[in-house]
Amino acid sequence: RWPTPAYRTLAVPGWYVGGFWLVGVAGWLTPGDIGFVVANVAIVMSLPLVLQGLAVVHCAAARFGYGRFSLIGFYGVTLVVAGPALVLIVALGVMEHFSQLRRRMAAPNGG
Repeated sequence: RWPTPAYRTLAVPGWYVGGFWLVGVAGWLTPGDIGFVVANVAIVMSLPLVLQGLAVVHCAAARFGYGRFSLIGFYGVTLVVAGPALVLIVALGVMEHFSQLRRRMAAPNGG
């Protein structure tokens, strides 16, 4: 059997986040068919950010307790409101790049 990858450690490089925002803004501002294609490229480029956002969710579930039950609830809500949930997960992945939420959750409390 192959070992399970450590998904919680997935990290997107900084240049990728910048490229994603560049393509996203270009897709939003470019009219016509080219804008449609560029917007779809931005959607495809959001997959690593979704995975990084899910890594933050899994780290938070492990850190704050009730891990399995909170993940079941999270994925249940995500399935019901998939569109807005994916946008929020991508935003969480981008926020993770700048704020290092997983590193802060792993640090011991000083008090």
